[in-house]
Amino acid sequence: ECLSESDVDYNKDCHECTNTIGSYTCICDHGYELSPNRTSCGDVDECERGMYDVDCHICVNLIGGHTCLCNDTYTL
Repeated sequence: ECLSESDVDYNKDCHECTNTIGSYTCICDHGYELSPNRTSCGDVDECERGMYDVDCHICVNLIGGHTCLCNDTYTL
């Protein structure tokens, strides 16, 4: 079941918790995805999945998002 932040077993990896019969599921923030057991959220690697703008020369994955860097002779 969903617990409050003050509980010892609070699951901080679940962004928004919804109680279900005998368990719970999570709803994840943008940039995260639900784990296979549906009880925690993990970072989406946008760079590895090609989920970035085509003008991005160098994609750098960040927790919950990503950023783009330019080659030496270019600027954003």
